[in-house]
Amino acid sequence: MSLSRLLIKDEGVVLHKRKLLNDHAAVTILGKESGKISLIAKGLRSFTSKRNAHIQTGNIITFGYTKITSKGNFLTHATLISHLLDIKRRPDQLKLLYLVLFMFNALLPNEVSDVQMYQFCKKCIVKINNLQNITSSDTFILMNDVLAMHGYPTKSTLEDCTSSFEEIIGKKIPNGVL
Repeated sequence: MSLSRLLIKDEGVVLHKRKLLNDHAAVTILGKESGKISLIAKGLRSFTSKRNAHIQTGNIITFGYTKITSKGNFLTHATLISHLLDIKRRPDQLKLLYLVLFMFNALLPNEVSDVQMYQFCKKCIVKINNLQNITSSDTFILMNDVLAMHGYPTKSTLEDCTSSFEEIIGKKIPNGVL
């Protein structure tokens, strides 16, 4: 039985990471060319993994993955472009970053290339980095922008944005994110 393999290299933003059994992790990345893609990172959580520091939520990376048609997608390597250290030092900015990444993860379809959406995601990250004192107005504007970019109508209040988004994805926004 022959397995078809394809090695793909891309640039992306780490949207989400979760632990799997053993030392493995499931990683969701918004790639410039690949779109939103779910990858299995074997051995990522092991003590000797050189990729673990690069694969943190919100990091901008270059990465490679192997696409095996019958088994899924496996992360092969990752190199850090930006770790967004300034954002990660401020809890208010970090919370807004996680909200925006959660929205992208929930709204984007899997493996549909969209360079414009990737560029918009990076602009949102830069915008969050440039905000000094995060207010509910800032959260409202960013949520509205993300919804509008995905083709949904804009709303007039933060509460309307939140309830509309939760209705779209069919679940509540996690407590630590909003």
